Amino acid sequence: QTGTGKTAAFSLPVLSQMDLKKRVVQTLVLNPPQELAMQIAKDIKSFSKYMNNLNVVAVYGGSSIQDQMRSIRRGANVIVGTPGRMLDLLQRKVLQLDHVQWVILDEADEMLKMGFVEDITSILSTTPDDKQTLLFSATMSRTIEQIAKKYMHKSLRIEVKATPHNKLAISHQYMMVPAREKLAALKRYMALTTDMYAIVFCRTKRETQEIGDALLEAG
Repeated sequence: QTGTGKTAAFSLPVLSQMDLKKRVVQTLVLNPPQELAMQIAKDIKSFSKYMNNLNVVAVYGGSSIQDQMRSIRRGANVIVGTPGRMLDLLQRKVLQLDHVQWVILDEADEMLKMGFVEDITSILSTTPDDKQTLLFSATMSRTIEQIAKKYMHKSLRIEVKATPHNKLAISHQYMMVPAREKLAALKRYMALTTDMYAIVFCRTKRETQEIGDALLEAG
């Protein structure tokens, strides 16, 4: 469930077992949107603040592939990214996964909804058979079960039920407004909530730029 520390749950045990003397990719984290890849990479960097020589690289579309290639060539231990960009780097022979020991499939159900099943299968097929695979999913569809069966050996299935205690930490609100009034509504809400820190998700790059500019202009 959101907010319960899932990233720490899979990152900390893996980080504690990595051999930092080896300048090879040992951990692979696959997740759907680039925002999530960036956040997970940031969290792992935070967790490994005092681990010398650990290099975490986030790879995703919409950002310079040349910069990502340079970061990998400098010696990446952990790669966090979206399936499409990861497959692109594999095909360019920049990404070598021969020494991967841990593969984490995060938000597996979302990746399948977005049509990444073939990309995921291609990526997993280039990793060693004796790695440990960790799969996180809100739902367990037949396709996910097939992937688990194919790439996981003696797998253990753990289901975590939502508890009332967890739910108390999050409240949900929504507003229905005409499209032309969305920005005005957002600014009004922000004015009423003076101590608010927020992430605003937009549908397009253009919309992102327009909203960002408008909020900057509004102070």
